Amino acid sequence: MNQLDVAFHGLSDHDPIYMGTLAWHDKKSWFQFSREFLEHEINPSPFGLKFSLELQEASRSVFNGLHGLFHESLPDGWGLFLMHRTFEQNDISFETTTPVERLSYIADRGMGALSYGPKHDLVSSPSIDQELKLDFLWEEALHLVNGAISDIGDCHVVNGAPLAGTTPKLLVGFDGNHAVEGAAKLPSGYSHWIVKLPIHSNSQENQAGTIEFLFAKMAVEAGIHMSPVRLILGDHGTHYFMTRRFDRKGHGRRVHVQSAASLLSLDCRTGSIDYLDLFKLSDVLTHNYTYKLFLFRQMIFNAIAGNQNDHTRNFAFMLTDSKEWSCTPAYDITWSPNRSRGHASSINGRAKDISEVDIWEVAKRASVPKRDVQRVLQQVSEALTKWVPLAREHDIPEPMRTEISSFIERQLVAMQPSTILVSSET
Repeated sequence: MNQLDVAFHGLSDHDPIYMGTLAWHDKKSWFQFSREFLEHEINPSPFGLKFSLELQEASRSVFNGLHGLFHESLPDGWGLFLMHRTFEQNDISFETTTPVERLSYIADRGMGALSYGPKHDLVSSPSIDQELKLDFLWEEALHLVNGAISDIGDCHVVNGAPLAGTTPKLLVGFDGNHAVEGAAKLPSGYSHWIVKLPIHSNSQENQAGTIEFLFAKMAVEAGIHMSPVRLILGDHGTHYFMTRRFDRKGHGRRVHVQSAASLLSLDCRTGSIDYLDLFKLSDVLTHNYTYKLFLFRQMIFNAIAGNQNDHTRNFAFMLTDSKEWSCTPAYDITWSPNRSRGHASSINGRAKDISEVDIWEVAKRASVPKRDVQRVLQQVSEALTKWVPLAREHDIPEPMRTEISSFIERQLVAMQPSTILVSSET
């Protein structure tokens, strides 16, 4: 199946719209917009596709020969593992399938506003009739990672394969108390969420969900807009981090989202940028200083808090109802335990040991006024002083609590050597 129809969802008066035809030939993808879609004057990939009827070929040098717009719909990490295993279970060689064939497997389950048809024969329909048992699904994911089992359950196949990132996760519907499968239309009273399943079997080590939850709380305190988050306690002491999807609105209406990686045709696994490049992208795409300041605030938070997973797929933009681009809420903000690698996106050309000098140099080059820099530094610093009391309240083990607090304290000193320090452990 090397030719697909691409549909665009999310326009309230025309949902969905036939966007165009995607094909695979000569080890790369080819795409042509439909006349119908061009009438709506929305270019879903303003730097990657010409908004015209001409047939447009992708480059073989990035995204395995697929246009960045469509590569965004494919998973990596855990979702890619699930897709690969599912194909092999059904005697299909994953290595011989093309990226376009894999998109037919994602079909209408992907993130954002695009869907692909016809569906691959392996696509199963999600079941929304039964409540999900997160503990069971966590154990199943743990066994898959450890090699204890080889066959993947239907729930992981349907609701896990569309997702990017290394941590096992699922698309779910959530009503505040109960979860159901979330890859399709939801029952009344449910909204679309993502739940992460940490893969440590020892509950003492299994703190990733709690730490991400606390980092999200501090980020919001620092003035960073994020989607609502929840922390769910399982029967075995496992904490499941949940975040509400910003690519879905009420009644399942879809929102078009593109990461910086897709917009810039830059594979986050092989290429990196400086935050200045991200600010320039925001200026060109949104023409709104508010969004640049939003990203600047994230940069400072990441530098002080130790979130080094700031690669180009972890910053994204979305189309509003008025057909304008805006930043998405921040996401995937958490502690990075591997301190040796440094930030994925550099700050003033530096990946490590970021100081106040770097922040002010970036601000100068990005035309961020002094008053805004001072205000953001103050707000972020004050928010991050909450780490120790929050960590104690949520029973983060002392070694991990101290490791993070020590890093934050060092960075606060480097950023503004004044009176704002993290509370001492003593």
